[in-house]
Order: sequence, then C-alpha cells, then structure tokens
Amino acid sequence: MRLVFKVLFILFISIKTVWAYPYQNIIEEASSRYGVEIPLIKAVIMQESRWKADAVSPVGAAGLMQLMPGTGRDMGIQPRERFNAYKNIMAGTKYLAQEARLLKKKTGGGILLAVASYNAGRGHIQDSIKAIRSIDTRAVLAYLPRITGRHAKETQNYVKQVYKFYKKYGGTNIEAATGGLDFKTNDALGKLSAGAIASGAIAVPGTAWAEEIESNFQATVGSLSDAIDKFTEATASIDAVGIFILLILGAGFLLWAAVQIKSYWDLFSISKMEFKEIMFMSFRTVGLVGILFSILTVT
Repeated sequence: MRLVFKVLFILFISIKTVWAYPYQNIIEEASSRYGVEIPLIKAVIMQESRWKADAVSPVGAAGLMQLMPGTGRDMGIQPRERFNAYKNIMAGTKYLAQEARLLKKKTGGGILLAVASYNAGRGHIQDSIKAIRSIDTRAVLAYLPRITGRHAKETQNYVKQVYKFYKKYGGTNIEAATGGLDFKTNDALGKLSAGAIASGAIAVPGTAWAEEIESNFQATVGSLSDAIDKFTEATASIDAVGIFILLILGAGFLLWAAVQIKSYWDLFSISKMEFKEIMFMSFRTVGLVGILFSILTVT
C-alpha cells in the first residue's frame, strides 16, 4: 500500500512539474502577444527554473524564466517584479521573441539559436556565426567553445534540454539542426549534410576563408621549422642534463604546435583557458622531472 502511495505521489509531482497548469493562461497570453510557441515557452521555463516562481540562480537570475535584473528592466519590469509569475513570463517571452527577431534579421539564424542566445548572450552567438559563416545550429554551437570557453558546454546542454522539453510539451514546428543536436567539433564544418548544403539550407565558408586557413597553417609550420633550427643551435653548447630538460620542453612546444595546426582544420575543441591550464600543469611536471633528474645525475 505504501508503494502505491509513493507511485501516486511521484506521478502527481511529475504532472505538476511537466505541464504546469497554474500558468497555462499566462503562457497562452504571452504566446499570443509575442508570437512564441506555447511548447517553447514551457520548455524554457522548465529548463530555467523547473516551474519555481521563487527560483534564484547563483548569478542573480530570478523567477520562472530566470531573468537578470538588467534584462528585466530592459523588458519593462523592476528586479523585485521578477518573482511575479505573470510579469516574469511576459518579460521572458518578450526577451526570447526579441532575440529571435534580432538574430533572424542580422544573421538569418533560427529559433534554436535564439534559445542559445537566451542562455549565452546574443553577442557570443553572433561571433560564432561570423567565425564559421554558417547558421546551422550544430555548427554554431560546436564552435562556441572558442568564444565562451568552458561555459559553451552549458549552452550546448541548455539547447539540447530545451529542445527535448519542447518536444515533450507537444512542439512540432521546430526541427533540430542537421544531423541532430550533436555538437562534436569535428562535425562543425566539412561534415554537414551534403543535401542540406546543396539545397542552400546551410551556408558554408567561401574560398577566401579557406585561403586564410591555408595561410595561417603555413605560417604555423614555418614558425615551427624556425623554432626547431634555433633549438638545434642552442643545444650545441649545453651539457647532457640541460639537453634532457630542453628536449622535454621542446616536446611540450611540439604539442602546442600540433594543437594549433589541428585547430585550423577541425576546430579543435580546447578553449584558451583550458589550454593554458593544461600547459601550466605540463610545464610544472616537466620542471619537477628535470630537477629530479639533475639531482640524480649529480649524486
């Protein structure tokens, strides 16, 4: 009997959470006023606050659609009014509609990119679109780590979750990006659907962009060659211990060069901050190994 009550309780909570009847009329009004689908509004609310009108994030976003104070003011409500369900949903929907309209006007991007903009900021999404010259959702978000670093993963997951909830709430008008919402960097360019490219649904970089990549690649190779020559000259007058340390440091430099070269061809998904952390740890380890080797050699 206790098991039955537990099942019924979980079912009740699930229904309340997923369908959120108390706000249905507000959502319908917001949808009608701003032209945003009802399932999409529900999906954003579900992902942002799990239908908690008093939710507050660590960075200060508040209410059902998690509005920042500045965003709320831009949409016509005061910070304290963000906890009012009606004003929050109206302001959040207005903001989402605005993002969609501006992105469409400036880049031609679709509604899922507006959802990404809701989370990451329009400027970051526009920078990613500009960098790869494509409005394909998967490609744009695959490149995002180069714009926002480790925070890009949050945005990628955010879009996936919103799209999942959108489908759960009965949405059918929005289609996921070509190949699904799989944001693997290797798929960002060069591996998009041939059919979509041929039909013009996805923009691809022109020859000037390709020539720029080729030029950068050749410059990197040339710099690497010069560095190797200088390294050879420098090691001519250094003892065995110094050569060992320099060889390890050289290996670290070669790793860096390899990452740079690879990034030109498949948009290698390592942010600058993550790369600096990796290189710091690598050089620290190399230094400790070098010191230990020197001590053992001397003794």
